[in-house]
Amino acid sequence: MRRLLLAVLAAFLCSPLLAGAPVGESGSPDVGEDALDAVDVEDYLAQRREIMLQVNAGDLGRLSRARRNELEDSWSTLRRLLDGKRSIADLSTPQRIEFFNAQSTFTAIIERQRENGLICRDDAPTGSRIPQVVCERVRDREARRGRAREAVDRLQAPTCVQVNGVGNC
Repeated sequence: MRRLLLAVLAAFLCSPLLAGAPVGESGSPDVGEDALDAVDVEDYLAQRREIMLQVNAGDLGRLSRARRNELEDSWSTLRRLLDGKRSIADLSTPQRIEFFNAQSTFTAIIERQRENGLICRDDAPTGSRIPQVVCERVRDREARRGRAREAVDRLQAPTCVQVNGVGNC
């Protein structure tokens, strides 16, 4: 089970899709399809189905209601994306990103390491119309958002101006 999971993650991490490499006109990476074709969708879904059965039976410990809902949402997304597909390579670029995010969330919840999960998105850098896939860990994204909120709060904080020593500072 872990071997298949590692194969899927390696396929994505080694894929030019996540490395910001050029994407072909079809919207698929120019190289790296072999690694994505190597994952058997039926085996992958069967293993995830088995994990969900273990979760429902309580064999993997207790999950909070929120984590269980997040896990079920990820499982639903994985099934929806792979329905009728023979390989992950059959997914479009946006679907691959969605698949990767759902897989990362699924794995992080099962391994109780949600903060280490990777989240990816299409992002067009300033000054460019060419989107790149950007991935970051959940904990890094939350830290970045926290720093941005603090910066906005500092900018919006009332400032004190004293003129000739007069003012409420």
